[in-house]
Amino acid sequence: MFRDQARYQDALVHIEAAIAARPDYVDAQWDRSLALLTLGRLEQGLPAYEWRWRLPESRRRELPAPLWNGAPLAGRTILLHAEQGLGDSLQFIRYVPLVVAKGGRVVLEIQPPLVRLMATLPGGAQ
Repeated sequence: MFRDQARYQDALVHIEAAIAARPDYVDAQWDRSLALLTLGRLEQGLPAYEWRWRLPESRRRELPAPLWNGAPLAGRTILLHAEQGLGDSLQFIRYVPLVVAKGGRVVLEIQPPLVRLMATLPGGAQ
């Protein structure tokens, strides 16, 4: 209800209470991550966003390389892949130039309707 009214801080109070009562409550943890991210509290929200992998409808892909942990990228390749909808892909694609600026080579795996648009992205992503 609070989230639907854009009252994210109020929503967090109730979400935190639900988590305090049941720390393994995946839906509450997921809602917490979204509220934190919406409020711009990225340092808390991004780690909390990892709870999405515990949702029944989410499946984490098994890749042959480890997830990037923030280590320097100089000379390394990073795969940025779509895991949700087109809007999410468009939202997060803005980070490609930042990854390239940190010395990383970017390979994109994107939804077919976005391929032509992503070909125009600055930064030399493949």
